[in-house]
Amino acid sequence: MAQVTALSPTATPGPPYTFVAKDPDVPILHDGTTTASDANTGTLVISSHVVQGTAPVLIVKVQMEASTATVTTVKWDVAGVNESLTQLNTARGNNASSDLWYLANPTPKTADVEIKISTAAEPIIGAASTYTGVDQTNPFRTAAKASATGTDDTPTVDVVALNGEMVVDSMAQTVVTLGTATGDHTERHDVTLVASFDDLHGASQEKESAGATETMGWSMTDADNWGIVAGPLQRGGPLPPVFIPIAMHHYKQLMGAN
Repeated sequence: MAQVTALSPTATPGPPYTFVAKDPDVPILHDGTTTASDANTGTLVISSHVVQGTAPVLIVKVQMEASTATVTTVKWDVAGVNESLTQLNTARGNNASSDLWYLANPTPKTADVEIKISTAAEPIIGAASTYTGVDQTNPFRTAAKASATGTDDTPTVDVVALNGEMVVDSMAQTVVTLGTATGDHTERHDVTLVASFDDLHGASQEKESAGATETMGWSMTDADNWGIVAGPLQRGGPLPPVFIPIAMHHYKQLMGAN
């Protein structure tokens, strides 16, 4: 059932009260993912990504083969609206680095995502995903991360999520073979990159939670360095504003006033 919240008086003709419905039953949906990769760059551009839909969130997953480099900025449409994303978390297993960045309510359009790192050039894989029906105030609950340094072939992390929330991840491993998402998950990108020093594999997946601890995992053919970070998207897509004709005394009764 929709939750109805009273807002301040408006200039709308008729009774001066606007009510907006926020429906927790609106599902979180994946709208699209766009990828890019480069074996030697300090700036990676993901071209022509589409942001659209109701209550959207732009999520950018970044995977690097770099021992010390970090992601410094991720921006949406630098040549236009130039909106900055926020880092959710990062995980590093030796030289395998993985990040999740997000932007609630990005300007809807088709544009580029720009990823900048702290060194001149490293192997990078990036994936931009749009999700709709997401809480615009607090898109994510608490993220989790894990890493290993060459001794494990199953990148895995556990994430606590509520029923209907969408858990998304970002995984980097310094191998060139593709991985397989474990369990009933949906892969959103799975890219390999041959680099001069070491190979890089970057991937992401999603899982709609039934209200439990969700295990986000990958099955690999080789044991090597890896890092994985994951977080649950919160539901909360708003319904369109509803203008309700209501007398003042009825409004006071509704809000619990005398």
